[in-house]
Amino acid sequence: MKDQKNIELFDYYAGIIFARLIDEFPLPFNEKIADLLRNDIDFSDDTELTRHNNIIYYTVMWLRDNGFIKVDQCTRGVIVSAVLTHKGLEILKQVPQSIDGKSLGDNLKQAVKIGKDELIKTAVNKIFSVSLTSLQKLSENF
Repeated sequence: MKDQKNIELFDYYAGIIFARLIDEFPLPFNEKIADLLRNDIDFSDDTELTRHNNIIYYTVMWLRDNGFIKVDQCTRGVIVSAVLTHKGLEILKQVPQSIDGKSLGDNLKQAVKIGKDELIKTAVNKIFSVSLTSLQKLSENF
C-alpha cells in the first residue's frame, strides 16, 4: 500500500486503535505494533514495514499528546497500558443526530469490522470533527 498517503494511514490506524480501546475500556490495551499492521502490506519490504511501524507509533503519540488516550509506554515495538481518557471516551460515546442513532465508537467498530478503509477514515474524521466542535464550545464558555 505504498500509494496511500501518511494521513490516510493515520486515519486507518487511529480507527483501529480507537476501536480496540473502546472494546477494552476500562481495561488497559496492550499490543505489539506488529499485530496492528495492515494485512495487505508487503511484509518482505523493510522500508514499507518501517513506514507503517512509524505511522502507528506516531499515531499513538499524537492521540496521547492531544488528550484522547493515556499510554504508559509506546515504542516502535509495543503499546503498553493504553486507555481512553475522559475526553476520548466521551467523544466516542457521542451520538450525533446526523447518523443512524449509534455512537461514534459503535460506528467506528462497525467500520473496522467491515474493514473498508473509506468507512474507517470517515468514522475517524467524524470523531475528530466532533472533538474540535466540543473544544470550540468549551472555549466559548470562557
